[in-house]
Amino acid sequence: MLEVSELMIKHVVLLRFKTDASKQSIEEFVAEVSELKAKIDVVQHFDHGAAATINTGKFDYGVVAEFASAEDYSRYIEHPAHLALAGKMGGLIDDAASLQFDC
Repeated sequence: MLEVSELMIKHVVLLRFKTDASKQSIEEFVAEVSELKAKIDVVQHFDHGAAATINTGKFDYGVVAEFASAEDYSRYIEHPAHLALAGKMGGLIDDAASLQFDC
């Protein structure tokens, strides 16, 4: 069994774009999401993408990031690149859900 100090933190975000969000705005947002791992060095692993068409659901897009510790997660959340991207979400995002868990 893993010791608590060995656990990673996973951060999962699910997004639903506004129906009137332009394709260009969404593409620009996705391009910025793609750059987060390179800009924020505490990110251990990073995946993101549009919802697969195999199952209908409430959300259009998802992000999964993994961190070595809760402290690294906090640094990510407070990083200027993350804050800038989060600030742009208001005009594009209709709904969002976020969950952090140990793994």
